[in-house]
Amino acid sequence: MTSIAADTTPMSEEVIPGGQAYAVIELNAGATKKIGLKPGDAVRHPAFRN
Repeated sequence: MTSIAADTTPMSEEVIPGGQAYAVIELNAGATKKIGLKPGDAVRHPAFRN
């Protein structure tokens, strides 16, 4: 994970700076804080398999 942009506007097309990333994961507001997710953590999902 390269960065976390908290409390953004849902469905917005605004560009959010955050470094080079392979994909974006959108979570409900407060979810990253609730689960303790932070930049540098690994996120695994079958869609991202090499």
